[in-house]
Amino acid sequence: MAAGHDRMSLKARINDYIPCAQKLPARWDELAGVAQGSCLAIEDVPLMQMLEDLLDVDACTTAGRAGFLLHAEMWFASHTDYAVLISEPVGGPPVITVSCIGFLTGVGLNGSGFAMGVQSTSSRDVRVGVPRAMVSRSALCALSAAEAVREATRHHRSGGNGFVIVTPAGVRVVETSAAIDDVTEERPWGAHTNHYISDKFQTVADSAGESVQRLEEAVAMLGGVSDRELMERARLLVQSPGFVPRSPDRSVVTAFVMLADLEAGSVQTAPGGGGRGPWVRVTLP
Repeated sequence: MAAGHDRMSLKARINDYIPCAQKLPARWDELAGVAQGSCLAIEDVPLMQMLEDLLDVDACTTAGRAGFLLHAEMWFASHTDYAVLISEPVGGPPVITVSCIGFLTGVGLNGSGFAMGVQSTSSRDVRVGVPRAMVSRSALCALSAAEAVREATRHHRSGGNGFVIVTPAGVRVVETSAAIDDVTEERPWGAHTNHYISDKFQTVADSAGESVQRLEEAVAMLGGVSDRELMERARLLVQSPGFVPRSPDRSVVTAFVMLADLEAGSVQTAPGGGGRGPWVRVTLP
């Protein structure tokens, strides 16, 4: 693969995950749709969803205030093509999803009244289980914010993530490893990068690395802006240090940035850090 990993050796590792992935039939049906639309064999499609489980990638920053979410998607420099998708499932709310092409993702805006960003986390209790990308996707497609929390924490997961879930009333941060979860009470603001904040994960958490500094910078930038100014300055905030990866070899870059406005029911997104645009706005149907 262009990121420097052997495709065949990665594919050989996913077979044990397939039965776990099929325990989420709605998500598996989506993978079948990706395979059909891309003319790929269904056996090839799960590999894209499981890179988070197979590779050690620290990526993404999400910060939010009540009613508004900012997200920077940090990913391999060789895979920065992304798409904005609108789904209108039968019996469920419409969802705007922003994702690097080929991935199911938990980043976006749900028509039931919440927005969500997701970060990779690294823990020592990883196991064969439901791929993390599929758990995140199930949370984003939930019937409500409360159901999104349950989806993020209830599955036999292969590993963990940090979720920032924004509603008009506030923000909840959800952290998971393979076997542990922690959910904050709703608060006016919240942020997450790639390390565990809760002490509950002390026994399984790997080193936090540069993620700590990035989180501090994101919180400082968000906390220094009034609610009135936030809408005007959001595009600049996602270019600030807390939303920029620190990959010395530039193997990881910001693939796209996303701003979700719950009151307007819209998502604005741009490639890279957004500095050069173009910015595109998409509204819920």
